[in-house]
This record gives sequence, structure tokens and C-alpha cells, in this order.
Amino acid sequence: MKSPSRGQLLQAIKGFVRVYPLGRPRFNKTTGGVYTPSESQRDLWHELSSFRAERFALPIIVDCTFYFREKGPYITSKQLGDIDNLVKAMFDGMVKTGIIEDDSYIVGGEYLKTTCTEDWYEVNIYGAADV
Repeated sequence: MKSPSRGQLLQAIKGFVRVYPLGRPRFNKTTGGVYTPSESQRDLWHELSSFRAERFALPIIVDCTFYFREKGPYITSKQLGDIDNLVKAMFDGMVKTGIIEDDSYIVGGEYLKTTCTEDWYEVNIYGAADV
């Protein structure tokens, strides 16, 4: 199956808060409820809400790059979080703030985490040209 190709750049987002990985849902032994830790997501959601231009409800390709303040010579999951959880946190934030209608519209993308002098992220949203 052929990967979808990038069409027109629809929106470019650069933010300057640290993106924390969104972990799997947890079980609360006291209340018996299930919750997803979102305390660290509030800064991301607040910042993403300022980028809302239009709500995308079409097949899109999303490229995400996460930059983290250097903590040593190597990038490890323990330091920065797994890339899949970082991407999940970004997609959830984009849905919650209305940038995209639903993350099921995302048909592809490239994801990268790297070190830098400051914590920040970059997201480029493209129309999927041949989906």
C-alpha cells in the first residue's frame, strides 16, 4: 500500500512548552475509577488553543518534532518519554483545543525527538494529497 503524499501546508505550529508523554490510563484504587494523567497537559492545551485557525476535518498528515533540553549525550525514553506517547499527547491536545476534529483524520506523518538548548515543539499539518 502506498503512503499518502503531502499536499499543501495547512498550518505550522511552534510552541515553547515542554510536551510530556501521555501515559496509558491508570486505575485509582481509592475511588475505583480510571483516569489518564493530564496534569502536565494543561500548558500544552493552553498554548495550542492560541493556534486555532480552522478545524481540520479532512485527511491530513502531521509531522511532529519534539525538542528537549539536553540532559546528557544520549536521548533515552526514561528522560524524554516514548515517542508514541509524545505524539499521542500532541494529538489529544490538538483535538481538545479544536485544531483537528478527530485524530482519526490523521493518515500519516513523521515524528522525531531530539535534544536542544530549550524545550519546544514544532508541528506541521499538511493536506493528504492522494487519500
